[in-house]
Order: sequence, then C-alpha cells, then structure tokens
Amino acid sequence: MIRITPDISIDPNLISMDFVRASGPGGQNVNKVNTRVQLRFDVLQSPSLNQWQRETLVNKLRNRIDKEGRLLIDAHSHRTQIDNRHDAVDRFA
Repeated sequence: MIRITPDISIDPNLISMDFVRASGPGGQNVNKVNTRVQLRFDVLQSPSLNQWQRETLVNKLRNRIDKEGRLLIDAHSHRTQIDNRHDAVDRFA
C-alpha cells in the first residue's frame, strides 16, 4: 500500500506506469533506455477515495488530470528508471 495520509492508502495495483525515453544528456544510454516514468492514477474511479476526496483532488490538481480523470505524474530527473520510479511514487504520495 502507498500511504498518502494516515487515513488514506492506495493499492499499488491502482496506478499504472509507462516507461519512455527521456530527452537530454545521458551518455551512452541516451535515446536507448526508457528511463522516464509516467505514472497514472484514475482519480474518478478509485475505490480508495470518497467523493469529497475525488472532488478535492480534481479541483486542486486540474492541470495534471486529463479528460478521463487520470492524474499524470511525469518523472525524468534521474538517470535510472528505478530512481525515476521512486521519484514518481514519492511525488504521487
């Protein structure tokens, strides 16, 4: 479980992660390794959130939520996929 607050935990199976090539400097691995992480979480369909929590998230994070109600977090500041995965989950929490 991903702990968000003392009262809210999200099942990791409710988030999806896609891995794409990061742009910029990267030495020998640039344009070869999918290190950028795009984390998606369906705010509107999540059984972990009540209606008030959904509405609050949509209002506060409207620039990061797509038309289908999915929150998108893009992590690409690290050179490795695992570090970017941790960064995305930390930012999600």
